[in-house]
Amino acid sequence: MLLQSLHTHSLYDDGQDTLARMAQNAEAAGLDALGFSGHSPLPFANDWAIDQSCLADYLREARSLQADFRGRFSLYCGLEWDSCSPLPEQKLDYLIGSVHYFPALPDGTRFTVDGSADAFDGFKGRTVRSIFAELFAHIVDGRCGSFQFDRFAVNGHGLAQQRKVFHFNFHFLFFT
Repeated sequence: MLLQSLHTHSLYDDGQDTLARMAQNAEAAGLDALGFSGHSPLPFANDWAIDQSCLADYLREARSLQADFRGRFSLYCGLEWDSCSPLPEQKLDYLIGSVHYFPALPDGTRFTVDGSADAFDGFKGRTVRSIFAELFAHIVDGRCGSFQFDRFAVNGHGLAQQRKVFHFNFHFLFFT
């Protein structure tokens, strides 16, 4: 059995450490492999995804660390590809597909699936079931832009209720 962590975030997005430190810590902890999976750049302002202007630096650093650790420890270079992000053009070792936002309202307002109960004010008068039905429809029929639902082999998260807030993240993992 391989001991590995493939869903990680760094200072390039909403994580708390550098890629180098993460690799060093994973090797020291005895992991067989570590995957870098920064949040893919989004086409709207946010404070948690890799900025498009930093993506090349993220990929260059990840590939450099792969070379540095080769033969000692396996490192993979990937992204957590959001349903609102364009399909990555870069060659990656793997992608984690995620849905972090409900489809935008007609006025363009977006709501994160990770938000507080207050964030759902725009959905007043609607049932949670109708909101999720709309979300699934957007994913399955391609209204989430470039998100290709049929390419993912693993679903890593489901639906849970936390403090009267519905936390809903889909994560799918596939190697490219």
